[in-house]
Amino acid sequence: MVTEYSKLFKICLFGDKDVGKETLAKSDFLNRLAVNYMTTTGAEFTFREVEFCGKIIKLHSWIISDDKERFQDLWKGFIKGSYGIILMYDITNAKTLNRLSEWYQLAKNYREDIPILLVGNKLDLEMKRDVSIEQLENFKLNYEISESMEISLETGENVEKMFLNIASMIFSKEKIIEKTLVEIIIWIIDRSIKTKKENLEGKRKLKKLRKFWRKKHFEGTESFEEYLDNQKEIVLNLIEYKNEIVNAKELPEMLKVWEKVKNLLN
Repeated sequence: MVTEYSKLFKICLFGDKDVGKETLAKSDFLNRLAVNYMTTTGAEFTFREVEFCGKIIKLHSWIISDDKERFQDLWKGFIKGSYGIILMYDITNAKTLNRLSEWYQLAKNYREDIPILLVGNKLDLEMKRDVSIEQLENFKLNYEISESMEISLETGENVEKMFLNIASMIFSKEKIIEKTLVEIIIWIIDRSIKTKKENLEGKRKLKKLRKFWRKKHFEGTESFEEYLDNQKEIVLNLIEYKNEIVNAKELPEMLKVWEKVKNLLN
């Protein structure tokens, strides 16, 4: 079941005029998926929703004007409060990649560890490519950018993936785990441990457990003693997984453990 995540994450998208920002802001692809669309001085922005790790994540996406003379003083204010940055270039124009260094430095001056996703647009014009793999890797190396991808705003290829990737980077960097979700999972584990421990104690309860074992067609075990050993092992595993849930620092890490827990509870 997909549930809504309460926090809104602001992201900024920088790039030269011709890299496709205007296309992104006005495209049917974006507007079909947008909750809302607005403009302000020097920027156009939309509230995007993407599904990530079983939750709906809201991205407040700011598409920033490249007009240095008119809006440079506003750039710092646009970045303020951002959780992530998308730097976009045109794969058919190498100059648009080199120009990104200015916005990269601006973002780093605001926050050194802010997640940055490097995105090359116009993948549909692969035959006119001007940015080589070597140029791209050198740029990433020089500016210590680890994540990059290519999209086509013309066809929509990888556009949704772009927003999913920046959401994933934000979660990883911010080490965000929904408190309520953790509490629910811990409660389920504790309740299961308590029930299994109670079933394994006392003659009367063991007698009921033996009947349950028979009704369940022996639960894949050849003897009742083997079944009891399995139940004891499940309790120990649940305790171990509970500790992993508590110590998890990222939502994807926690959800991987939860999958293991569900397998034990089935």
